[in-house]
Formats: sequence, C-alpha cells, structure tokens
Amino acid sequence: MIYPEHNRPGDSIANLALDAAKPLYQKLGLVGLIGGADATNQFLKEVVEYSQFARFHGPLWKAMQDYAHAALPKDQAEAILAWFFTAYTGYHPANPNMSIWTYFLGIRAVRTELWPRDQFEPEEMKAEEAFTALFAAHEDAEGFMDMITDIQENTPLSQWDKKLHQINEFVYFDRAAGDDPFLKLKFVNSATALRRAIAEFDFPSKPGFPHEKLRAVAQLEADRGWMPEGVSLGTLLEVV
Repeated sequence: MIYPEHNRPGDSIANLALDAAKPLYQKLGLVGLIGGADATNQFLKEVVEYSQFARFHGPLWKAMQDYAHAALPKDQAEAILAWFFTAYTGYHPANPNMSIWTYFLGIRAVRTELWPRDQFEPEEMKAEEAFTALFAAHEDAEGFMDMITDIQENTPLSQWDKKLHQINEFVYFDRAAGDDPFLKLKFVNSATALRRAIAEFDFPSKPGFPHEKLRAVAQLEADRGWMPEGVSLGTLLEVV
C-alpha cells in the first residue's frame, strides 16, 4: 500500500548523498544495487548536481529518474529507483501499512507488558514473539542511532558535505525541528528491517501465524493515525 500521490521518494536523496552517510549504506540495503558504497555515493552526488542542487523532493526525484536511466544499465537503474521509491522516510500517508507496523512492532519489542496474551494461543504467541524479535534484531534501532551519533560526533565534514549542509540547512542533532539530515534515515532503517524480517521469516511455511489477530491489535494503533477512508490496516503480508 504505497500511495504515489503522497509518496516522496526524493526525500532522502540529498541526505544519502553526504559523504558522512556512506557507513550507513550497507545497513540500509543500498550496497550492491549499482556497486559498492563509493560508487553509490558518487552516483547520488551526480544526481544532486544534475538537479542543480534542488532542495525539494519532487525535482530531486525527477532528476534521479532521468539521470539513472541515462547513466546506468537498465537493471541497475531499475534497482536504485525501486529502492528510493519504496524507502519509507517517516511520512505516514505515503505508506500507512509500513508506518503503523514499524511503529507498532518497535513498541511491541520493548513493552511486552502491554500485550493482550489472553487473545492468543500459546503457539500463536510463540510465533508472534519470534517474528517481533527477528524484526527488532534487523532494526537494531539503538545501534543504528549510535552509528549516526558516532558519525556526527567524529566525522569531520567534507567540503561536499559542508556545501549540502549550507544549501539544505542541515543541522546535526536538530531532531526536534527535523533538520538533522539523518533523522529520516531512522525510518528508512526500520522499513528495511521489516522487509528483511518478512522475507526471512517465510510466512508461507508458517500457516498458523496469527495474522488477523495481530492485525486487530495493531489496528488500535492505526485508529489513532490517518488511514485512507474505508481502508483498514493490512496484515504483515500486505506490507510493501
């Protein structure tokens, strides 16, 4: 459930084009789409330059689409564009299923006392707990934020990064106002982790997984947020 009219795939292009962002590429699943971290970083820099250092997601996304098709083999262009199109950067209306599930599972992993155990059979609880633990391990939310903090505290800004900071008004650690360039990447990491967990858990081999019961519990969280009119939260099988 990705709504193109709300989707903002250009939101993280300039952020990831920073030299300082390269250590995060592997965790986010960017390495290997068009090459290693250096090749990916160079491509993103070229996209930003091709956009004439556009500040907003629309022109950046248009520039990436045009430049990728012009500069990369077809399979690589499609791979990198698909990654950015599906990257969840925290803007809820673009991908409500991803938004609710990453938030819900993140809370579920650390606040087990809130879980309605009486609604699940023992085997269902075991399966749900195994999946939640797998998601939490892939996400490693605390470790990811530690990586970001280490980068921001110990990596001097390159000349390129100084330029992007000035143009985009990036401010390290300004997470309340949203000017920290790595803030959106926290959400990208959560979405990457959820997709990996879903693929690795192999739901087709676990027909007894309590998809509908789990969805019903998560729906309580969805009810507090925006969902398209007449649309309920999907199950984990509907996350994209």
